[in-house]
Amino acid sequence: VGEAISGQARILWIDGAPLEIDGLRLGGADYAVALDGRAAIADRGLTVDGEIALDLGDLSRFSALAGQPLTGSIRGTLDGGGDPLGGLFDAELAISGTGLSTGIAEADALIATGIRIEGRAARDQRGLRVDGLRVAGDGLTLALDGRIAPAQSDIRLDLALARAERLVPQLPGDLSVTGTAGRMGEGPWRLDLDLDAPQGITARIDGTADPAGAIEADFEAAIAEVARLAPDFSGPATLSGTVRQQDGVTLLDTSATGPLGVSAEISARLAEQISAQITARLPDIAPLAPGLSGALSLDGTVVQDGES
Repeated sequence: VGEAISGQARILWIDGAPLEIDGLRLGGADYAVALDGRAAIADRGLTVDGEIALDLGDLSRFSALAGQPLTGSIRGTLDGGGDPLGGLFDAELAISGTGLSTGIAEADALIATGIRIEGRAARDQRGLRVDGLRVAGDGLTLALDGRIAPAQSDIRLDLALARAERLVPQLPGDLSVTGTAGRMGEGPWRLDLDLDAPQGITARIDGTADPAGAIEADFEAAIAEVARLAPDFSGPATLSGTVRQQDGVTLLDTSATGPLGVSAEISARLAEQISAQITARLPDIAPLAPGLSGALSLDGTVVQDGES
């Protein structure tokens, strides 16, 4: 972070009154932090009111701390107030970064043209609220809104990613994810999640999860043309089912359909001992074995002990 750090502040203390700090400035070569407002310290508490500005002109200075070869610059402001030590606050955030790289190819692909983060968050005795939190990068947008509170929690997520092949080469095109999560009181969380991906891929999860770790969810997925991922086959494919988990035991019931009219059903129990009942059908084996014809079926049970 450099050989020298400079700073200044105005400090006011009157006997019997809180210690007040304003006009705080800290900085070194290529970085600075400023508080345009007031910080008060009293009764082992800290109250802040105003705007905090951050300017990191050369992130490479922090590469050693991050353990990654960082480049670029970040500038941001946090405008609001609260009691940080007590976990109470109400503030608006705005951060922008340019020329960024982290040495992680997947992350760098999303910040190549810069990144911007903005939104508002507040926490009081009733809970945490997030309004209009937005992240925008290179072909990436993320939106998060909602509240987490003892009485009721509601969260909404929207994610859009252009040129998904930058992260998954087999998926050229745009990808989107939308979802909601909610909870009443101390009841289970309810989750609804939808995925729209390139190559005609769609998926949906609808389920619940309680604080004790019990999970129950329905899921379904489909692809319009499997040839785009598996060139030796052609046609649509689907997968649907239910998963339940409680007390270290997972129960899975699923069915699938695919090219050539193939279908399969699997019922499995996953614990220290794994067992599964499998049923599969192929209307005509001829496309896979020229010279043969007729239906093919498979029915069986698989059991695996935890020690085997």
